[in-house]
Amino acid sequence: MSLNFVGKLGGGGIQRVDNGRKVLILGAGAAGLAAASTFLSQGIDQFLVIEGADHIGGRVQDVEFGGIQVERGANWLQPEEGPIERIAERAGLASHRLSYGESWDARSSDKEVFPEWEVEKVLYEFSNFMEQAVDFAVKCPDGDMTMRDFLVDKKWSVRSDIIHKAIEWYQFDFEYSIPPEQTSISSSNWERCSENSKFVIDQRGFKAIFADVVTHLAQKNALRLNKRVISIDQSQKDRVYVTCDDGSVFCADAVLLTFNLGVLQSRLVAFNPPLPKWKTAAIDHTPVGAFTKIFLKFPHKFWDDKEWIMHMSDQRGYYPTFMNMEMSGLFPQGTNILVGFVVGDEARRVENQPIEETLQEVVSVLKDLYGEQAVPQPTDIMLSGWLNDPLQMGAFSVPHTSKRVIHQLQTSVGRVYFGGEATDEKFAGYVIGGMRSGQREAKRITRQVFGRKIKREGFSG
Repeated sequence: MSLNFVGKLGGGGIQRVDNGRKVLILGAGAAGLAAASTFLSQGIDQFLVIEGADHIGGRVQDVEFGGIQVERGANWLQPEEGPIERIAERAGLASHRLSYGESWDARSSDKEVFPEWEVEKVLYEFSNFMEQAVDFAVKCPDGDMTMRDFLVDKKWSVRSDIIHKAIEWYQFDFEYSIPPEQTSISSSNWERCSENSKFVIDQRGFKAIFADVVTHLAQKNALRLNKRVISIDQSQKDRVYVTCDDGSVFCADAVLLTFNLGVLQSRLVAFNPPLPKWKTAAIDHTPVGAFTKIFLKFPHKFWDDKEWIMHMSDQRGYYPTFMNMEMSGLFPQGTNILVGFVVGDEARRVENQPIEETLQEVVSVLKDLYGEQAVPQPTDIMLSGWLNDPLQMGAFSVPHTSKRVIHQLQTSVGRVYFGGEATDEKFAGYVIGGMRSGQREAKRITRQVFGRKIKREGFSG
């Protein structure tokens, strides 16, 4: 590695520039780490990974809460029985397969308890409609029908009882972070939504799947943390300069950018020259979902042993479901933790109000379900908080509207290549989508920048 002193790009003064690598990988999330793993599998080590946070993993992050490690971000090994499960198995990642539609405590605000068979019947009906949506999307790939229109056509949405509202939210909004009226029937592979995905409980964290590559990066001094990128300059011939918020500058022949689209949509990174309009249009055209976990620690458990507490309400999406974190197969008895979920507009509202208000709202809902005296005051609360994280600005991408947009997201601009889960045509929105994108771009850079043929695969994605 060599260090040069150059005039500061875009202003006066002198800066030290690290120009000892051929490629810079921006972001140490799933995409960036998969790209690094792929380079290493090709015998390439002339790269450097730059990460803005103080940890690797991106939105794969575990934190301590209530005496255990919980996943602030990705938690499920999706899609079911897909490549991410095989990767997790090789890493020895502890997980538990949930039963989802078979373990409900469904209650209304007037404390009515709904029988499981009634909930399961509606769940089965909606699942059939989703399967039909898959068939329709395959037969009519250019159809402009929204998912809501499809459901209306199937006589689903004319039903307005609270069970149907709750199940629709659970089966659709919970998975994609948007309601049915906001996406096209042909937007995505709806069959990716599985009811039997494994839930990660490993106290090493979901990030354990990246342990091998992180070890290699440390050995090769190829990882820099706490380096938030603020500008990418490729105005100089044959070189790209990356400036971080601490004033440090890195230089390379090419850059692989793996940031969450929310960061790019928020214009938190300046490009010189500016990105072309076709690129910014594709970035802005792809929505980033709002998905918020609400972790609650109680002094004692007041709920039963079912997996899910479902809030049956006319107010769709208002603290609609809670997960029992000490159900059989998850965490030890005495954990006393529930995790609530909100998405879309409710997630935006919750993450932008004082946390004390959120605590009061959640406790009020639970008291409506179980009774005023049954629910104690929580001893702690934590939100996942991706929406206002300057390194993320959102949870995950939601279904794309066309293959053309995905292609534009993938297409490089000069010496800047683009990865990240939103750029994967098959598994956008998932960890494996991020990993696939990193592998894809690393192979492209191997050919175009290093002038090498691919010798062997990196991870099996």
